[in-house]
Amino acid sequence: MLPSAERPNGGAALAAILLLALGVRLWAFATHTYLVHPDEVFQYLEPAHRLAFGSGVITWEFLDGIRSWLLPGVVAGVMRAVSALDSDPDAYIEVLRLLCIGASVSVPYAGFRIAEELGGPGAAIAAGLLCALSPQAIYYSPVIMSEPLATDAALLAIALGTRRPWLAGALFGLASALRYQYAPVLGVVVLWQFARDFRSFWRVVAAGAAVVGLAVGVLDTATWGAPFQSVWLNYQRNGPQGFSQAMGEQPWSWYLQYFVAAWGAATPVLLAFLVYGARRAPVLALLVASTIGLHMLPPHKELRFVLLATVVVPMLIGIGFDGLLRRLPSRWSGLPVEIALATGLALILGWGTIARATGADDWHRDQSMLR
Repeated sequence: MLPSAERPNGGAALAAILLLALGVRLWAFATHTYLVHPDEVFQYLEPAHRLAFGSGVITWEFLDGIRSWLLPGVVAGVMRAVSALDSDPDAYIEVLRLLCIGASVSVPYAGFRIAEELGGPGAAIAAGLLCALSPQAIYYSPVIMSEPLATDAALLAIALGTRRPWLAGALFGLASALRYQYAPVLGVVVLWQFARDFRSFWRVVAAGAAVVGLAVGVLDTATWGAPFQSVWLNYQRNGPQGFSQAMGEQPWSWYLQYFVAAWGAATPVLLAFLVYGARRAPVLALLVASTIGLHMLPPHKELRFVLLATVVVPMLIGIGFDGLLRRLPSRWSGLPVEIALATGLALILGWGTIARATGADDWHRDQSMLR
């Protein structure tokens, strides 16, 4: 740990990182128009519009009953509320995207708080900066889909830890309700994080079960006529019956290939940071490994499916970067130097990802159609 005189004001450092994260996300939102995936329109916005105003495209998923009405229902409420003040559809779309951006700031917040608890102020600033400037976290921040919102809720739950077990449990439950594929991963994380604190563990489990029971069990019964239908029928269609394979198949190593493509020649160095960070933050390492490992099994793969892992990787890199930097002589590892190096690392990592893996065209995908 640093001497008291050299420690930064944790609140001020966190506020600066959150402002940076929010500013970058708002800038990207104001200057880039793109559609991540057609599902954003046809599985969320169109059903919500139909619920709010009576008209909207009905996809086979909603005819079959394999999609939850949870997120479209919330979106419909925002649409109705905003349209009462402004009839222009652009108004409620922009409000929805801004709300998603606000929720996405939980990623650098979680990175800062988790790293601070595990490695001190230097690790917190390094992890917070990398999360604030992570291209994937920025790219998905305004997206109205279950994957980014489930990621926001899950990471905030982990950051709250045993300090707020009821709220953490509710957020774990919300993340699982939004994307049921994350539920097994988050269950393992809860066991790891809370098993030694019996009282907190059962509070987390009770709160999470209550949220899942209401948001999936009760809601599915009310909308589809059977509890948890959006989970078991969705799994049946896309698992054993193989509907998702019609969208394409990728090799088992496809997600790993993404990181190699994004990091390029820096892969050995970043991998060293990642491994060292995993040693200091095993709960985050478990989250990344289990998320990617579980999603390697289905033939159809998309990067958004493992967003929870891709935004945690910069946290581990930041924590590992801080730990290895501390091994250098003190004149090379002071906090100002660490902040400067972490900022440079975040910018280099971000540029490399955009140049080699995310792609500049992705930030303007379907721009003309949307406009």
